[in-house]
Amino acid sequence: MRHVPQPFQNLRCIAGGLLLSLSLCGCFGLSPKPDPTRFYVLTAEPPQQNTNHKGDLAVRRVELSGYLDSSQIVVRVNPHEVSYRGLHRWASPLDQMLAQAFADALQRAQPEWRVSPDRSFTAPFALELRVLRFEGDATGSAYLACDWTLVREGDGRGVAASGRVVREGSWDGNNIGTLVDTLTTLLNQAATEIAAAIKMP
Repeated sequence: MRHVPQPFQNLRCIAGGLLLSLSLCGCFGLSPKPDPTRFYVLTAEPPQQNTNHKGDLAVRRVELSGYLDSSQIVVRVNPHEVSYRGLHRWASPLDQMLAQAFADALQRAQPEWRVSPDRSFTAPFALELRVLRFEGDATGSAYLACDWTLVREGDGRGVAASGRVVREGSWDGNNIGTLVDTLTTLLNQAATEIAAAIKMP
């Protein structure tokens, strides 16, 4: 009988072990699985183009209530409890998406304005928003509530107007995509109400 050197016997054992491991992985379904996480954006309709430009408005700041400052979409379970849907996330920071969506919705509501959330955008007035609620609940209701403040920019900085807007809608209580659609609709409604309340020279 031919003698096989010990190192080669070890290599055979290692190779056999690897083949057995790969076979077991296939049997027990340990192959890579697709990531089930889904990402959502707020997509407001693009504003109308209007050459009759009458004024500039900056969306300068969007402040979120603490429980909303998360990449995970929030669903309220009861008045004192919220649930973070870990597999359903905002595609970018929520405050940034809200700033852009509000800017687009405001300009669509008032086409003669030029509205931008860009920090470098110079405007005589700036809109500041504090979002108090932006979620659905387990019963199929959806809510948006925010305080808004119109501020004069420059040397004469001061509050020109302020208010609160509250909107409520519905979703199916299960499909997060439906919830995001409803929240987008509520945002557009809120922006229209704010645009009607703002008086700029």
